Amino acid sequence: MFDLTVNKKFRYLLFGCLYFSEGLYQGLILIITPIYLIEKGVPLPLVTLIAGIGYLPWGLKFAWGGIIDYYHKYGRKKFAMAGTIFGAVGFFTLSIIDQFFSVIFFALFLFMGYTGIGFLDSATDAWAIDISKKEERGKINSSMNIGNWIGQYLGALIIIIIGVTFGYSISFMITGVVILFLVIVPFSVKYERKIGQLRLWSLIKQEFKKRTTRLTTLYFFIIVLQCALITTLILLYLKTVLKLDNTFIGLIYALWLVVVIPGSITGGVLADKYGRRPPLYILLDW
Repeated sequence: MFDLTVNKKFRYLLFGCLYFSEGLYQGLILIITPIYLIEKGVPLPLVTLIAGIGYLPWGLKFAWGGIIDYYHKYGRKKFAMAGTIFGAVGFFTLSIIDQFFSVIFFALFLFMGYTGIGFLDSATDAWAIDISKKEERGKINSSMNIGNWIGQYLGALIIIIIGVTFGYSISFMITGVVILFLVIVPFSVKYERKIGQLRLWSLIKQEFKKRTTRLTTLYFFIIVLQCALITTLILLYLKTVLKLDNTFIGLIYALWLVVVIPGSITGGVLADKYGRRPPLYILLDW
């Protein structure tokens, strides 16, 4: 097994793979779901609603993070692996549902699968903070973003191509197998940092007494759902108004990788070398 205190470069592979699994599910919700449901004859308003429901667990990250912190004695690794497996099961279930399609069951299991990905995301972030030093977190975050975007955009393109060629049930099944296979990466890690006792509930009560915290929590749901709704509306426009081919739509999103990957690597290196603020000021000015 890999010891992260010795094999530090393995951290980039570890967190990149974990976020790759997360990206596959984001691609499913934001890109695949609208295309898939339209072809199933689902009304457009309902398509938008289902995409929002599927993305809702993202707005509950504070709950998943709280559970992970409360049961910190089990470590971050176990929650990350459990979230990955739960996401894989979600894809397997959607593959079965495709044979006996039901809008209600599709939305339900989409939500349940992404709940697992919510645990994966929260556990991965906490794990990265536990085992990393400040001067290397920019590069680790870069590996996370790259894994996420490859999974989301390139993964969505591959899912579409397989779905168009062999059917979406096969496509969902293959994606579930890929995610399940990636559990090998966190499983092969030996390092696990022990943390002290946390007074979680007293900390939550203290934080939620602050007006800023309450307002931020309220608006976070709006921000999260806005992302899902805007992306869905764009896809609906591409599919129903411009009438673009499914594969071509997937290719448009995959081309974003040409821009975001170099940008993420550059931003991560600069953040570790010069701190967080100077790169942010420079990049925001651009």
